[in-house]
Amino acid sequence: MGAGAVWVANTLDATVSRIDPASDTVVATVGVGDGPSAVAVSPGAVWVASELRGTVTRLDPNRNTVARIIHVGSAPAGATVVGDALWVTTLGVPSSHRGGDLKLTSAKSLNPSIDPARWEEDLQAQILHLTNDGLLGYKQVGGVEGATLVADLATSVPRPTDGGTTYTFHLRPGIRYSTGQVVTLEDVRSSIERGFKMRSTFHRDSFWEVVGADACNRRPATCRLTKGIAIDPSANTVTFHLTQPDPDFLLNLAWPDAYVVPAGTPAREVGTTPVPATGPYMIQAFVPNRSLTLVRNPHFREWSRDAQPDGYPDTIDWNLAGGRWPARRDAAVDAVERGHADYYGDQPSRRRIDELVTRYAAQTHLYPYRGSFEMYLNTRLPPFDDPRVRKAVSYAVDRHAVQRLYPGPAEISCQLLPPNFPGYQRYCPFTLDRSLAGTWTAPDRATAARLIKESGTSGMKVTVWSFRLFADVSRYFVRLLDSLGYHARLRTVGDTTSQADFDKFFGYLNDSRNKAQMGAYWISGFPSPALGTSYLRCDAFEPGSGDNVNTSEFCDRELDSRIGHALSLQAADPAKAGAAWAAVNREIVDQAPAIGLLIPRGVDLVSKRVGNYQHNPMWGVVLSQLWVV
Repeated sequence: MGAGAVWVANTLDATVSRIDPASDTVVATVGVGDGPSAVAVSPGAVWVASELRGTVTRLDPNRNTVARIIHVGSAPAGATVVGDALWVTTLGVPSSHRGGDLKLTSAKSLNPSIDPARWEEDLQAQILHLTNDGLLGYKQVGGVEGATLVADLATSVPRPTDGGTTYTFHLRPGIRYSTGQVVTLEDVRSSIERGFKMRSTFHRDSFWEVVGADACNRRPATCRLTKGIAIDPSANTVTFHLTQPDPDFLLNLAWPDAYVVPAGTPAREVGTTPVPATGPYMIQAFVPNRSLTLVRNPHFREWSRDAQPDGYPDTIDWNLAGGRWPARRDAAVDAVERGHADYYGDQPSRRRIDELVTRYAAQTHLYPYRGSFEMYLNTRLPPFDDPRVRKAVSYAVDRHAVQRLYPGPAEISCQLLPPNFPGYQRYCPFTLDRSLAGTWTAPDRATAARLIKESGTSGMKVTVWSFRLFADVSRYFVRLLDSLGYHARLRTVGDTTSQADFDKFFGYLNDSRNKAQMGAYWISGFPSPALGTSYLRCDAFEPGSGDNVNTSEFCDRELDSRIGHALSLQAADPAKAGAAWAAVNREIVDQAPAIGLLIPRGVDLVSKRVGNYQHNPMWGVVLSQLWVV
């Protein structure tokens, strides 16, 4: 603040706004070039650092105009005025780390399609983030900022109009595919239509409210969305018309399935032939389950460092290892340890993780998954239909013990939402010595015993249902319940840790006809608090159905109303939505339909020659920003 105003750098549209503090309104907007990153004010001048341009711009606050541009030859990230001098911090010249070959290794096989419309796995997403773009994306940085929705091929993130049913995007001009072809408005509409024509479940589930989507679902081959996705070449805009508001609509546009490809791209899987790229890299060669090579896209220019930064490596070679799974994992870890590969991001064995965090600590990065591990309690069956019992178990559980028994690295938590996520605030009411820090310290057995005595449920029979992978944790809960005065027993569904047996366990636990009282598992992959809390809404419970996902059979109409309020804010005011989701999360924790236990952690391993590691909470390590020396 200075010169009688508040000055705000607008990174995405390359401007600085002057706000009058008396009226709380923007009174002037000044163009300063790409990527303004910091503002400082001195008597008679406003200074704007631009990280992308490598400049410092001096504004005249009396005229609201550019007075001078100073080229500093690096990437200024911060600025401050001290006395009669301007001090600028820089990140160094980006080109100083540009070049080299980044070598990646994986123990997972890659789906034989690299078509955005057929995206299914995180490994595919990491590749597609390097090569393609949608109207929107997530900020390509690590930490909580990485969950921020930003404009990509669009110039800004729009706010809905017409009661939440209309979104208008301005397309950035002059962006070209790797073929040299210009990205057009028709490409945007055609890409969504192509997904419907390919019978994509993502398009069916995520864009069903677009006007005309119903007809596309009935007759995919002739899908046309001219009414639902209107283009205006004179204004360079594309407008989506919805039949009803959808708070997740903007989030869905940031997923790889919604990436823009040229109109006329065949409505069938491209297989090993990639679609034209808009990102900093393009796929040069792909051999399914063996290798993939990416090289620089000759037509790429950095239009937004937030959404799609230019890449550091010249080439990225990905070795998709074959063989048996345990051997593949160990071989991949060995390759990075010995310097034969630069990055491995699949989960190593527990034995190798212990080795990595001790002998290779400087190269090993642990990060929280997009999900949580919880013990689900059936709120419609005794004794857990009594909130006092659910809270008692929440107080009594020793999360350190659960952490030791969990089959992988994890951090202790009491809640549903993971860190680095919209709406996350550390919160734990079920602990000894509760504090404002919101952390769990130790079990509170005295409070647990008091609540159980008040409930009058001591002596009841309880069955803990388990999946083989979580058997040790489940046995701990049997012992815990016995110590609290219940008669507990363990029942395991399935004989292996396979996906098929997990599906069998999950289906048994969720079918209300089985009257399963409790069971632990972890849920992952949700990109928003809306989806993360959807499993506990009243309409998520489908009694007597294998399609039920509300494991706790929980329903609270007042909580549903609060979720609805947060959903409405999510589309109209994302900043306020974060606080609303935090309140929803606290209410869920307080009612304890599921006991938050842990946030599982993943492992990224890099070689000694890799720098600038960042883990994005939505899509994993930001591969384009790794540099090699």
